[in-house]
Amino acid sequence: LEAVLEDGAVSAHAVSANPPLAGLSAVEVMDAVVESLGRRGLMVVLDEHTGKADWCCDVRDGDGLWYSEAYSEAQWIAALARLAQRYQSNPMVVGIELRNEIRPVVVPSSEGGGGGRVVMPTWGDGNLATDWAAAATRAGNAVLAANPKLLVVVGGLDFGLDLRGVRDHPVTLDMPGKLVYSAHHYLWSCPACLGDKKKLWEYLDEHWGFVAKEGVAPVWLSEFGTPHTPDGYASSQQPAAPRAAAGAESASQGGDAGASAPPHAAATAAGGGSEEGGEEERHWQDARQQEYSSQQAQWWNWMVDYLRSEHPGLSFAYWPLDGTQSSGRTRERGAEETYGLLNANWDAPYSRGHLAQVTALIAEPHVRPSLSSASPGAATQEAASRAGATQVGATIGTRGMGEL
Repeated sequence: LEAVLEDGAVSAHAVSANPPLAGLSAVEVMDAVVESLGRRGLMVVLDEHTGKADWCCDVRDGDGLWYSEAYSEAQWIAALARLAQRYQSNPMVVGIELRNEIRPVVVPSSEGGGGGRVVMPTWGDGNLATDWAAAATRAGNAVLAANPKLLVVVGGLDFGLDLRGVRDHPVTLDMPGKLVYSAHHYLWSCPACLGDKKKLWEYLDEHWGFVAKEGVAPVWLSEFGTPHTPDGYASSQQPAAPRAAAGAESASQGGDAGASAPPHAAATAAGGGSEEGGEEERHWQDARQQEYSSQQAQWWNWMVDYLRSEHPGLSFAYWPLDGTQSSGRTRERGAEETYGLLNANWDAPYSRGHLAQVTALIAEPHVRPSLSSASPGAATQEAASRAGATQVGATIGTRGMGEL
């Protein structure tokens, strides 16, 4: 929202790989990215990712709902409608996701300290302050009033993981055939599913898979992915040369602990200790890292199996394309993005074997749900199919659109 509503000048370092963009405002840079992608035949789904321009997401960032102390619901809707109108004449802009990863918000205590009140988003209960389905309906209708050609993408609760509310309270827009639901999923999304393929598949079906399987509406898996090292990929998939640029962090060293490092990785305890104790600590760290690696590779293969078996042709976006990190809290600009499809030079895939797994999902036959021609979902499925089976997200940073 900050980029659209305030439209400040983008700092020169953020567009260093694209000197012609220096001095442009945030929305002007967005225009250039959208235009460049379109020229290369890539369709664009816009995403209202956060209110304040920063790295996303956690429950204490104040940005978990569609409004915040910084921006009201009215400003959110106005920004969405403004973008919809702005790209009305661009046929390569095919949709807009109304908000990324709706989630609980911790409202800090007025007395300070670490406490606070938790506001839980809801789905379909009519509470103006928390009902995400109702807010998405209001915003989606405003988007379509500004640009009736767009698809309206609505994510689930709990960081985008949960669309169970759709069963009893589906979003209904004024214009039929324009709604797409989105879902996210990573290894850590279901800790209880670790090591249990049956439980993972049941979780996915229960939380969002049923929406597509039962023909309620199309579903777009708009985020999933796995890290590089110590190999979240299948062990046979080797990284492609060249590797990280000189000075970039090695993925095997963990990268950014706030975003790209495995959850099981822990910092070595401070305070010294004996050499023997330090060796024990290193062995423990190695064991936990290997455990995480094995779980990550297992999860990825099961996730791919689920998509191919249960949802052939499902539209998806792999997170992320980027070879290096952007700016923001918990991020180190220019450090290797250990989840990225590209290497840190942005000139080749990090792993050609892994990329082949991802692109194989694109080649799966597109299977439409059994919907009557009068069903709102049928028209949306046709529009989504026309828009392209797969979207892969990209951001502009130390390497940029001119080099993609």
